[in-house]
Amino acid sequence: MDIKFQGVFSFILVGIVFFLTFLKIHQSSMGAYYSLFSNTKDSSHLLFRPRNIRSDEWLVGTPQIISQVLNNHFNTVTTFIGTKETIPAMIGFPYYHWRAFFHPTYLPYFFLPLENAFALSWWIGPLFMLIGAYLLIKRFTKDPFTAVFCSLIFFFVPFNQWWTNGLTPFLGYGSLAFYCLVQALEEKNRRMILLHSILSVYFFLCFVFILYPPFQVSVGLFFLSFGVGYLFKNRIFSDKDKTKKFIFSCALIAVSTLIAVTSYYLEFKDIISIVQNTAYPGKRFITGGGYSISHLLNGFYNVQLLDDVKGAAGWNNQSEASNFFLFYLFAAPVYLYVLYQQIKRKNIDWIFTLIFFYLMVATAWLFIPFPTLLAKITLLYIVPPNRMLIGIGIADLILTVYFLTNIKIKHKKIYKILTILCSLGAFVVNLYLGFSLNKNYPLFIQSKGKIIMISLIAGGLTYLLLKQKRKLFMILLLLFSVYSTYRVNPISRGLDPILNTQLSRSIQSIESTNKNKSRWVVYDSNIWGQYIIANGARSISGVYHYPQFDLWKTLDPKYLYKNIWNRYAHVYFVNRPQEKNDFILLYEDSFIVNKHPCNVIFRNLNVKYYVMTKESQYACLRKIGQYKTNDGYVYIFERI
Repeated sequence: MDIKFQGVFSFILVGIVFFLTFLKIHQSSMGAYYSLFSNTKDSSHLLFRPRNIRSDEWLVGTPQIISQVLNNHFNTVTTFIGTKETIPAMIGFPYYHWRAFFHPTYLPYFFLPLENAFALSWWIGPLFMLIGAYLLIKRFTKDPFTAVFCSLIFFFVPFNQWWTNGLTPFLGYGSLAFYCLVQALEEKNRRMILLHSILSVYFFLCFVFILYPPFQVSVGLFFLSFGVGYLFKNRIFSDKDKTKKFIFSCALIAVSTLIAVTSYYLEFKDIISIVQNTAYPGKRFITGGGYSISHLLNGFYNVQLLDDVKGAAGWNNQSEASNFFLFYLFAAPVYLYVLYQQIKRKNIDWIFTLIFFYLMVATAWLFIPFPTLLAKITLLYIVPPNRMLIGIGIADLILTVYFLTNIKIKHKKIYKILTILCSLGAFVVNLYLGFSLNKNYPLFIQSKGKIIMISLIAGGLTYLLLKQKRKLFMILLLLFSVYSTYRVNPISRGLDPILNTQLSRSIQSIESTNKNKSRWVVYDSNIWGQYIIANGARSISGVYHYPQFDLWKTLDPKYLYKNIWNRYAHVYFVNRPQEKNDFILLYEDSFIVNKHPCNVIFRNLNVKYYVMTKESQYACLRKIGQYKTNDGYVYIFERI
């Protein structure tokens, strides 16, 4: 019955993804480009609205993908940004390189039309996560109902939606790698053992090549805790057959990872060295501490993030403010009581114990500086406290469902008292946080009735959890998750906002006659650099994933501004005669270059076309196009 249910669930998910792919439907916020143009209707927009805050997606990643497919034709080196950038060195995009095999979300671009591939690429990550989380949770809970609801909660949780499926690759690849490894230990057939071991290796390498260490370490330490708990709980090393299979699978993973990572490093070591020596992100050594307790507890108030006008209280922006619905802090007294009872009976549930231990260590990392040696050994030294939240969120929900399905405990009087006190604590803490937000950020939440309602939801769900009312708890938590995030991202179709506007068609037309491969430059705006790249232009404005020394040496021959341009950065140009500096750092990941458009440097760099937001008169330029926007116009100039 479980296998049949599992097949039906997977079939439904695959069917939905196939349907969305066929219709070219995705959740990209690229419609934000259309919002810049006056009186221009976005025909691709179907439901809800684009989120400007997701600029990493619509302003950076999506245009780069389009450029890579349409213009760079999957080559590993691109000349469409700056002078030359080697793509597989740092980032995952569709390219002809062995590393692409470990980026399943980009594989559709090799065999589907661009718009269908973009849609499938968008949904294949959530598909992997939903199936992976389902398989993993059902494997340990033996409960298909809980596994389905938990996987759906992971999808709709605010952190995942505000980070545009930012949770999906880490949880998806991690859970599938873990599940396949466990299956290899349980299998009797040698072929199935080998198959699951190979699949575990594949998904583990997919996880490794995400190449975002702050999230990878946070999530990886959770899976390590979970894995050790599984080994102890199931007494793997007391079974010689399982021990052999475990050693074989782990050796296969270790050898494969060593080969892949070594090959990657040897091929791109020069660029890796450049990145490690940048001002940002550079080499990190973090010892923890300094996190906001209000941020850790704000999950139930994420429902307020849906409306941009309400802002994000004191948490920078909606993405950084997003969270999980965390229960472990409120349930900690009950969890400790459960552990005490297990120790007393000498029957410790190691999975439960080590996940809870992980949560305690991870929480300590948020608020307490760790000794240098401990930070190094645990690899936490590369995890800023605000990036620890992803591991905490995954661990909390897994621990929650494990408690609901695997922990058997008598609800004696002391347990009932603890349950009431913990539930009341969840209500009071959320009530206090709500009124604090109301006082300091009244625009964020104005209704005192809503504060009370949110606090009651937090307290009520905590009560249902500790009373182990599994079905009611999971249903209500999923409903609240959906309500908190259902319109975070838009529902859109196709790629018209980038490829089919008056401006984009003009860029494409100019490029069709640009036989000398002349470059472009953008003035006074960080919006259009990647946009013109997507439409076939070679630009020295846009996003640099690592510094191109040959380019910046041309603009800064004495390296006076190396501390500014030596970084990952959004780059555009300005003409400010009154400003003495040629390079100006705006943010940690953004700087501007102050050069007169007629400077001979641009001629030397083969720059012929200029995109500007101001209609200025320059002796070296002539206007060849203008396009109405909500803030004025966008102009295209050509160097005479």
